[in-house]
Amino acid sequence: MKVIVLGAGRVGEAIARDLAAGGNFDLTVADVSQPALDRLAGVNGLTTVRADIAAPGAIGRLVGGFDLAVGAVPGPMGFATLGRIIDAGIHVVDISLFEEEPWPLNTLAIETRRAMTSSSTTSPQEASILTSPRNLCDPPTHRVTADRRR
Repeated sequence: MKVIVLGAGRVGEAIARDLAAGGNFDLTVADVSQPALDRLAGVNGLTTVRADIAAPGAIGRLVGGFDLAVGAVPGPMGFATLGRIIDAGIHVVDISLFEEEPWPLNTLAIETRRAMTSSSTTSPQEASILTSPRNLCDPPTHRVTADRRR
């Protein structure tokens, strides 16, 4: 399974390391920050790509050809990034802490028949569980979850 993690900050890095440790994925991590990507340089089983995820059209170009995207971008970018991933027709697990409610993206997820899990309180370990091959063998046509506890 081809997986791309969008964001190599603290949470994205932890998710990427967990997924790489399992050895079950063709894993790519994308971020605009070269120092963030450099922290992953010695990790076996993943490739890094420097990309400005906020640039127009970047998400569509980045996620094309992947089976699953994991959104781990800063909160202000989260909602738009999640929408662009779904629009590209890719299954997605998103852990970005954004202010907007994810429910409007439910319709888009249903229309594109993509699984979508969005939670502002998902830990890196939970994202790794959600992306386990066993849980993605037969993904639902859509799923939106939100936990807005603060």
